[in-house]
Amino acid sequence: MIRTCPHRYPKKRIKKLRTQYQQSGNIDKLLEIMYNDKSYGGTSYYDNPQRRGNTIYITKVPCNPKAHSQSKTELEKKLTYCHCPWIRAALKTQETVSPLFCYCSLSWDKQLWEGILEKPVEVEILRSLLKGDDCCVHVLRLPEGLVPSQSLLKR
Repeated sequence: MIRTCPHRYPKKRIKKLRTQYQQSGNIDKLLEIMYNDKSYGGTSYYDNPQRRGNTIYITKVPCNPKAHSQSKTELEKKLTYCHCPWIRAALKTQETVSPLFCYCSLSWDKQLWEGILEKPVEVEILRSLLKGDDCCVHVLRLPEGLVPSQSLLKR
């Protein structure tokens, strides 16, 4: 079970999103706000959340979007994608790191969503660089009854 991350999600951002969610009462409107916030180097600070039913898929944005788009090798892509300096250092030296290390990043998303909803959420890692994937995708399951299950948000 994921308990915490050594990093704390900015409370100001959580509070702002909680207020926006409470005012609209609509997860899809909140996701649209999150998606349109381009305050992280021209990309979404909140990654790329997409909802299918009660599940939100969060595809992490590259740590350095510009360098990532210009990367020529697989290693360059990974080094410019990952936000974690420890994992980047391990990738440079080809040191093996357990994918469990990515639970820190997963906890980051858990902090945000539990702060917004003021309810516990379930999270899991679907894809990660440490599993050999080319990107990182987190899965977040919203509490039952929060959204209609037939809804689908597309971009």
